Amino acid sequence: MNLLRSNGNSRITAEEMENNLDLPSGIIDGALGGNATYGSLTYQTVAARETDELHINWNLVAGSMPYEEAKAFVIICKEKSDRPNECAYDAGGNLIGSVEVLTFNHYGFDREASSTMANSSVTGASYMRQTGWKESVYPIPSTGNYIIGIGIMDVNSNYGAHMLLVDDVVLQSTLSSN
Repeated sequence: MNLLRSNGNSRITAEEMENNLDLPSGIIDGALGGNATYGSLTYQTVAARETDELHINWNLVAGSMPYEEAKAFVIICKEKSDRPNECAYDAGGNLIGSVEVLTFNHYGFDREASSTMANSSVTGASYMRQTGWKESVYPIPSTGNYIIGIGIMDVNSNYGAHMLLVDDVVLQSTLSSN
């Protein structure tokens, strides 16, 4: 399991995330629908086939005020063949990939799961709401090396206290064995 926080010493700006992966400036703000301020990102390069699907199990946990918003997201982009860990572009200058939002806002939090989280020694008492475990599935558009990034950002706020728990990130083939 991986834990990503929107606050703390390891947080970085959306601009830093975009620069690290050579993403277009503003793509994270655009995908998240606001001013993405600070957050965390983990990423890795994987070899994938057109018939593969990326499965991610995740849980967004929050402890800040309801008006503060955090959004979790996934970056899937084809890797440049000549520059590892940088996203590739087509001849027209368009990113070969996407930034997808996992969650929209606090209104999707699960009351029962949140009461369990509030009593957890893992998160502490300040984290009181969570979405509960969700699964997101993303088809791989074509064969090649892909950068898979999973992150969380505070949006329109510098003071959020949010966490993204990530478990079971699996690249699964959809080919039948017949």
